[in-house]
Amino acid sequence: MPHISSVQQARDQLTQYERNRRDERRRRQFWQAHTWQTYLQQVITAEQERDQAFQQHIDELHLNSSRLPVIDEQFYNAIEEDITWYQERGRELERLRMSWSLGAIGTSADISEVVFHEYLIWKRYHERCVHLAQFAIERQERIRRRYGYLQQDTWFHYWQDVRTVWSEQDQFFERAYPSRLPEDASRDEQAEYEQSLTYVQKQVATAHGKRLDWCQVIREYQTTTQSRHQYDFFDASGYQSDVAQVDQAIAELAPSEELRSPSDGGGAGCIGMLVVAAIIAVFISFATAAQQSPVSPATAPTLNAQGMEHLRAGNCSAAVPLFEQAIATDPAFYEPYNNAAFCLYDQGQLDTAIDYWQRAIERYPNSADAHAGLGMALYTSGQHETGLNSYRRALELEDHYWDENWLRENRFWSQQAINDSRPLRVAIGL
Repeated sequence: MPHISSVQQARDQLTQYERNRRDERRRRQFWQAHTWQTYLQQVITAEQERDQAFQQHIDELHLNSSRLPVIDEQFYNAIEEDITWYQERGRELERLRMSWSLGAIGTSADISEVVFHEYLIWKRYHERCVHLAQFAIERQERIRRRYGYLQQDTWFHYWQDVRTVWSEQDQFFERAYPSRLPEDASRDEQAEYEQSLTYVQKQVATAHGKRLDWCQVIREYQTTTQSRHQYDFFDASGYQSDVAQVDQAIAELAPSEELRSPSDGGGAGCIGMLVVAAIIAVFISFATAAQQSPVSPATAPTLNAQGMEHLRAGNCSAAVPLFEQAIATDPAFYEPYNNAAFCLYDQGQLDTAIDYWQRAIERYPNSADAHAGLGMALYTSGQHETGLNSYRRALELEDHYWDENWLRENRFWSQQAINDSRPLRVAIGL
């Protein structure tokens, strides 16, 4: 694999230097914080060079090449390994800080230094999570270009993952914002506050700028794909829906002139000590919370998947609260609306189920399952023509909605839903 060895060498060097921090004698003789940050920057640089080598290899391969899926998978696995490595390093620093705090080991400056290094590690962790989710979308776009279509809802699932990691990265930066100063703050305190605020704002602006650049690249790639498939089979409906999601993100990310900020390259370079001190002060609360709860909070897709386990088992009473939690975690994620609607329908809450299916379709207009469920519910409520039209739309998107066995085994419809939707299939088939 390209440049994998140099990444490992850089990490080994940082790990070796990190040992000096833990030994009191070696910490006095050999330890310097700026050297640690230099080693971290070397790790980041090695990762960037490896990423560029992978991307160049992918760009040079033909879409039909048997090597492309192999390189894709190697690249994906490499980023996953990065994420695991940063997560392990972050937790190691958390444990070190906690043990020093409890055992009165090291000076307050030593502990503050650990906290700031935690910040740098977790910052890079979130950057790699974003890269992994975005790379999954890039893989989907290559598949679309090769075949002219994607499996139903697959692209949107990966897009929700992108939205989730963007949100988690924003939450990370929000925790790093300095607390508001009291009215009687001194000039030095005010200067320190302004410097730390500017530093975090630049980090946020850089992250958002990278997102915007990536979205624009994806959008251009989509446009080129459409032009290549204008004379053969092309899933125009799915394409338009996916394009709309990217266009929406571009509109959201486009900055006003006063918010534009030069990129700092995403590295771990030196910044002013006043800024470091202020970042440390506000990051302590985040690092402590992370130590107390080392497992990341459940994301909307995770909660939705947990709900689906109960839905498949026929336990809607347990499934609905999980779907509701998923909705609260990420209101833009359409799947829990659709899944909750089926449970609510089976529980006799017809009006609420209709509302949830409508909200699912608002978020993802090409969900065949939501159109089918809504059609069934509307038909049951007496709105026969509207219900039939909605079910017809489901069949346009996915013709398996004729097949009751498929609904049961692949979409996990209850027997009640299958029975209640049968009149629609009969009416449409006449």
